[in-house]
Amino acid sequence: MMGTGHPIFLDTQVFEAASFNFKTTTLLSLKELVDKGTIRLILTDITVLEVKARIKKTVRAQLKGLKKFKHDARVLRSATLSEAKAVLDLHEKKVIADLHQQFDKFIQRTKPEIIDTSGLAAGPVFEKYFATKPPFGTGDKKSEFPDAFAVNGLVEWTENNAEPLYVITGDKLFRNACQPHKMLYEDETLPALLNRIIFVDAVADFIREQVLERIEDIKEDAKREFEDRIYLVDDEDGDAEMSVQSLVLEGQPEIIDADDDSATVAVYFRGRFEAHLSYTDSSTGTYDSETKSMVFMEHKRETQDREEAFIVEVKVEFEVFDPDSFKIEETSLVEPDEGYSVSTSR
Repeated sequence: MMGTGHPIFLDTQVFEAASFNFKTTTLLSLKELVDKGTIRLILTDITVLEVKARIKKTVRAQLKGLKKFKHDARVLRSATLSEAKAVLDLHEKKVIADLHQQFDKFIQRTKPEIIDTSGLAAGPVFEKYFATKPPFGTGDKKSEFPDAFAVNGLVEWTENNAEPLYVITGDKLFRNACQPHKMLYEDETLPALLNRIIFVDAVADFIREQVLERIEDIKEDAKREFEDRIYLVDDEDGDAEMSVQSLVLEGQPEIIDADDDSATVAVYFRGRFEAHLSYTDSSTGTYDSETKSMVFMEHKRETQDREEAFIVEVKVEFEVFDPDSFKIEETSLVEPDEGYSVSTSR
């Protein structure tokens, strides 16, 4: 089921590029956008395990010379300064545990959807491996197996959820592996994507606000179009006229198409109206065998109170963030459509 907010997947490389600092401006901004419902974070179980493994590997590599330093730092051991003690008490396992804990807190705060890749078929991954297709390169291809399964997990997610997914990674092979899949939109950096999302959402808010400012005009256009149509009676020979009593806005306008200076917006109403039917009542007539038709039928009129969902598509033009430039070019009543009809109360 489609959720709210833009779904974004972060590859392990994103966290590694940030030096596993989960308080960078970008990651804090990401959390704020998650809290606002603007974006949803998506991870795979592979990514979670890989981040923790990379933390362990990186810390060990960077502290490789610490043992020798400690062994040679006899004079520093005699110092009473807290800074000296802190250096000598720096332990690899404590640093790893601290960074793991920070990552766990990041997970708790951003509440990502974690894709389970354990049930994915291995066959397609091995096909890429032997064909040296992305994410497998020409070097140590075995190290790319996690990425290959992660990409397949992302593809399956888009298919199951019927929505696209933004993939953020500085790993070129990972991005190349995403390119053949139309529902995966790969990007190299998270800040650039967040800026685009913030801007696009601001434009969307502007469009919705301006549409709502003109909602009474849209109601009048929808009312006029609905009442001007020709309607038939379903179960008798006759026609009907409609008289709209009220149109009540339901939810927010939905942007269904947009470019730099125009958009199409769907607006939803709950409509109440009267249907005035005029028809000949076949149940009151007699059958003429010679003409093979009903004759002497009474002509009847009736009025029905009805309620239906009204959907109006509104085409607008504008200059971004300039209310004075905003214009409604066309309104079109989509539902009820032109084939709408009514039956008699019988």
